Amino acid sequence: MYVLDCRYRRTAMTRCAGFFAVAAVFTLFFAQFASFAEDDLCEDLRNFQARQGKPQRWSGGESFPPLPLPATPLRRSEKKRQPSPPTLVGKVAYGEIIEMKDADGRVRRVRDWITDPNDVHNLMKEVNRRLTIHYKAQEVSLDNFSFDPAEIPILYLAGCKEVALDKGSRERLRWYLQAGGVLLCDPVCGSEAFLKGWMNEMNHIFPKRKIRELPPDHPIYNCFYKIDKVNYEIDGKALSGPPKLLGIDIGCRTVVVLSPFDMSLAWGGHYYPRGRHIWPAEDAFKLGVNLVAYFLATYKQGRHNALEVVYHEEDKPDADALAVGQVIHAGDWDPHPNAVANLLKFAAANSTLNVRFKREAVDLAASDLSRFPVLFMTGHYDPELGDLEISRLRTYLGQGGVLFADACCGSERFDRAFRGMVEKMYPGKLEPIAPASSLYNISGAPVGRFALKPILAQEVSADEVRILGVGNNGVYSVIYSPYAIGCGLEGEDAPFSRGFEKDTSLLLGLNVLVYALTH
Repeated sequence: MYVLDCRYRRTAMTRCAGFFAVAAVFTLFFAQFASFAEDDLCEDLRNFQARQGKPQRWSGGESFPPLPLPATPLRRSEKKRQPSPPTLVGKVAYGEIIEMKDADGRVRRVRDWITDPNDVHNLMKEVNRRLTIHYKAQEVSLDNFSFDPAEIPILYLAGCKEVALDKGSRERLRWYLQAGGVLLCDPVCGSEAFLKGWMNEMNHIFPKRKIRELPPDHPIYNCFYKIDKVNYEIDGKALSGPPKLLGIDIGCRTVVVLSPFDMSLAWGGHYYPRGRHIWPAEDAFKLGVNLVAYFLATYKQGRHNALEVVYHEEDKPDADALAVGQVIHAGDWDPHPNAVANLLKFAAANSTLNVRFKREAVDLAASDLSRFPVLFMTGHYDPELGDLEISRLRTYLGQGGVLFADACCGSERFDRAFRGMVEKMYPGKLEPIAPASSLYNISGAPVGRFALKPILAQEVSADEVRILGVGNNGVYSVIYSPYAIGCGLEGEDAPFSRGFEKDTSLLLGLNVLVYALTH
């Protein structure tokens, strides 16, 4: 028997992943670019804008069908004033006060964050028009913001100078991101000073989370427009290449995004010849529309990730207990903190297994692997396992252990790396597990026909999907799904997951557990 405490608590999402350096990421984007004086650039930009006067009007884009996103419908009335739309984006007010002269010689006092005052407002006009939704942007001060994502789901941070937050703002921003909010950042003119400050702040806010370049198959690049190439300018020189965004993930959701190339001036209707920009403006708007579409589509998922079910089973006797080990690695090893616990709860209610609700993090290089009848492994990126870890894993499997793995969200990067790892251990042995295998019904609760999430169902039919395995005389020691099982086990609304629905995920997991204990 088990006791389920249905209380919920805010998840400490910074829990697990090892410390990572980010200097290499910074160098990756900018080592090839000539450096320039940041203070001189910022001052020159402000004087240039003052000379230009009002920003130019920008128009463009074709018409596109609406997204199935939450929106406030436009109310039509000839007599009554239209209600103000809800706020979707808050532009963060921060930084020191500076002075600049306009075209008439008048001195204006502004802060760094408002170098281009119309950027986010123009972006939201295009977002509303292209996605047929109705939201607005507003300025937000971190001193009096509630940091509740339900109030403003997206915070936008832009500037030219080095960004620096106080300890209290860092803690509140961390809570906001863990609670389902997102942070979009833009260095005006591609400012290296802003980027340096951003890197430093992210290290303080999420010291255990890795800053990564978003992979080409990330949903941000195809959730509305398919973006595989972007046009840039570097100090007036035009070039093009794949889109480049940096991000930080919580679970299966990217919650912090930064473009190393400036988008704000294009959104604001300005052209400026110095620095690093996405240009022409249409490219910046398309990327901005995709970002907002992604943030909207994953908002519910982010709110779900902010909650964690608390179970109290860890102090019970170990007799006939099952502890599942989850493999620690460098490829985002723990995107679903509740997945294994939910599976074990399901197993206790739907089988004769006597299950203690415990998941243990396992270091392949140091842990006693013999304690675990089954190891679970998932992730979005290359696990980057070393020779010692792979050697100990193979020994564990040779002694009767079972490795159960999936590519989180159907990640292509994890899939390639995992297949390469298995090929190194068992050349040519990873193959489809036949539908008639006892693996699919050994628990007495057969999996049946796979139920696929909508994204995956657009790519393949359920009859074409196969679970893979490494077997010896029909007994499998490696059981691997290139499609996501963990998203279904977590029970979250993951709109971009290439994987199985909840019921299929639970039944697959249950049968794998029973198979591991009986073979």
